Amino acid sequence: MTDVASRLRLGVVALVASVVLVPSLASADAVGDRLVGWGLLPGDATFSELSLVDDEELFETVSPAGHVQLEVAATNVSSQSRRYAWSATVGPAGAPERVDGGSFTLDGGTTQQVPVEFVIPDCGVRNRIAVRMTSAGQRPTEVHYWVLPHDSSAWKVSGGPSCGA
Repeated sequence: MTDVASRLRLGVVALVASVVLVPSLASADAVGDRLVGWGLLPGDATFSELSLVDDEELFETVSPAGHVQLEVAATNVSSQSRRYAWSATVGPAGAPERVDGGSFTLDGGTTQQVPVEFVIPDCGVRNRIAVRMTSAGQRPTEVHYWVLPHDSSAWKVSGGPSCGA
């Protein structure tokens, strides 16, 4: 019985030590980095977010003449400062062309709105507008939507952003 009781006490001591000591050890940079590397603790976020500002008003982003003016919100979810490159493309499926772009730096945990402005080259076809953001060590993120010719039967049925009126 004493052997079982001593093992039980030892188990309780180990449990208490792990609850009390591991969190304080994990806060030390080197130990915390090692535990993250082993997958025992979650690491810093390794992604960013991109969204359309006023996405409920997409039809207002495109004028009848094809002038596009929109904003995207870029959020750096990580705690580290990151450099981003962004590009806007427009065109039919499989044949987009770059129409705007740039770069910026975001501190960790911050959001920045990026204005995007261009003219759709051909309002007579179904165009895909896309804004893509990239940063080293992260998967690219993208938002997109379709703009239909104003006189098309598809637009008459579904509505939404259009040009070429």
